[in-house]
This record gives sequence, structure tokens and C-alpha cells, in this order.
Amino acid sequence: MHEPAFNIHEDEYIQWDYGKGYVDALADAGLQQGRTIEITQCPWCETPFDTGYQYCPRCGRQLGAIRLYQELLDRGIEDREARAMLVRAGYEPF
Repeated sequence: MHEPAFNIHEDEYIQWDYGKGYVDALADAGLQQGRTIEITQCPWCETPFDTGYQYCPRCGRQLGAIRLYQELLDRGIEDREARAMLVRAGYEPF
């Protein structure tokens, strides 16, 4: 249980219709939970791994920036601009 029954704060909860509408809007926008960008090797150390990895098993770098980079390319942003955006956002260059 996430909260004791004797100390319920009803104003901290959202209405079911609102929450369901929000989740439906995310699904309509293409933000389904199962939608992932597959990566099969680390761009820094070139270690191969399974597609579900969040970090490289060899160098330990986070792979989220690579997935974001691939998403930017899929949306039509040029390679150089996508890399520059990620560096400006604080990600390591790859």
C-alpha cells in the first residue's frame, strides 16, 4: 500500500477521467511504452550487447543519448545538428 488508510489526502489524487485521457493522449502521440529504439553496440567502445540494455556493460556509459540521437535523425534532423543539440544538452560526444 502506498499510503496509510488513516491519512488520505484526496486533493493529491487526480480524477480517473483526467488520468485516462492523459494516457490516451500519450498513446495517440506515439509515446507507447513498448516503443523503443534498438541499439546493438556501444558507440564509444563498440561492445555488442542486447537491445534492452540501458548502460554499456563494458565502459558503463548510459545509452539514452544514443536512443535520443536516433530519434532526432528519424524526425529529419541532420546528423551534425542532432549531435550538436546533444552536446549542448550536456551529453558526451560520440
